[in-house]
Formats: sequence, C-alpha cells, structure tokens
Amino acid sequence: ALAARRVTEKQIADWKRIFQLCDEDESGLLSWVELRTLFFSIGKPTSDDEIKDMLSQVDSNGDGLIDFQELLCLLTNEREAEWMEQEKELLQAFKAFDKDNNGFITLEKLKDAMHSSGLMLSDDELHCMIDRADLDGDGQINLREFLQMMR
Repeated sequence: ALAARRVTEKQIADWKRIFQLCDEDESGLLSWVELRTLFFSIGKPTSDDEIKDMLSQVDSNGDGLIDFQELLCLLTNEREAEWMEQEKELLQAFKAFDKDNNGFITLEKLKDAMHSSGLMLSDDELHCMIDRADLDGDGQINLREFLQMMR
C-alpha cells in the first residue's frame, strides 16, 4: 500500500505501454524472457536468475507467466525497496549533522558540519539555510523537516 501511493498514474501508464511492447505474442502475459527484455528496456539489466526469482515472487498461479497486475506488484515492490534505501541514506545524512543525537540540527551543528567539509559560510548564510527548512519556526531542523527539505 505504501509503494502504491508513490507510483503515479503516468508511471503506471508508462509501465503498461512498456508491458505491451515487450509482450511479443500479445497474450497479455510476459514470459521470463519478455520480462528480462522489459527490465532491460527500463534501464535495469537483470540476470536470468534474478528475473526467474522475481517471476516466482509474483507469479500467483505458478504458470511461469505474469500479467500486468503481477508486474505492477513487482515494480512497486522494487520501487518501495529503492525508496527505503533512499530514506536510510537520508537518515544517515541527518545523523552526520546531529552529532549529539538529540534529533535536531542547530545553527552550531550546521556550522560545524559545513566547516568540517571545508565550506566556510557566514552566520547569515547558515541562518538562511535553517530558516528555509525550519517549518515549525523553532530555529532548528528536526528529522521530518530535514526529510521534507531533501526530497
């Protein structure tokens, strides 16, 4: 359900078009060979074993073929995994600023992080950065605000 909310109608339409193009026999079903072609066409070359594994995950009736709904499940699950990886990376980035783990990036923490990376910004520039991300007006950036700013 989470992944479905992150998939737009346009993406579904694009995937449907690609599905139809890869469905060489126009059966409304993709074999593992056609599925491999589909993944290659969307820029994700995948090994035969990975394709067969993916196919087994979503092939609900065990016929070795997947219909568009099953493909949609596969792609949204993959998209959810990518999203979770991005969230993990953003959380690590937040923690790099929040050295004392109190859940906030303050002006001082931001200044320290910038200086550590060789960026010497003025207090005005740092205040501007904080103000841009500080949605609740408390003068610091919490994790929610950081994630919203970075997305």
